[in-house]
Amino acid sequence: MSTEAITSVFNDGYVVEAYDTYRRDPSAVDESWRQFFRFAEQLGGAAGAAGAVLAIGSDTNIS
Repeated sequence: MSTEAITSVFNDGYVVEAYDTYRRDPSAVDESWRQFFRFAEQLGGAAGAAGAVLAIGSDTNIS
């Protein structure tokens, strides 16, 4: 089991890029990412979703 956060300096860019893709065309990303981004938008509102995406990721551990 890894204790690495889902985001780090190495994959923050990937998450932001996936979110940009999701904003342009939600069907262009995997369903698991769509669920993640919808949840982030609910927490942070549409304007604060990018920050919420990274905040959620930094508090989430990958198993």
